[in-house]
Amino acid sequence: MDTQALAMRQVKGQQIAHLEGAVRRFSDEVYYVKSQSGHGEYEVYHNPTGWACECPDSRFRNVKCKHQWGPWN
Repeated sequence: MDTQALAMRQVKGQQIAHLEGAVRRFSDEVYYVKSQSGHGEYEVYHNPTGWACECPDSRFRNVKCKHQWGPWN
């Protein structure tokens, strides 16, 4: 992934994180983050290799998605 695409994901993630009610903490290692489209939410969780997300970007493309740029970083 190029630097510009990663930077854009970070910006979008920070925008989501600052929306009231967009991030719900379940525990120190599990958060639920609303999708930017407003259709559901994704589980963001900490594992031995860092933060991961259940969204398609993270699961199928194996990239750091916008949901992983939350207040826990």
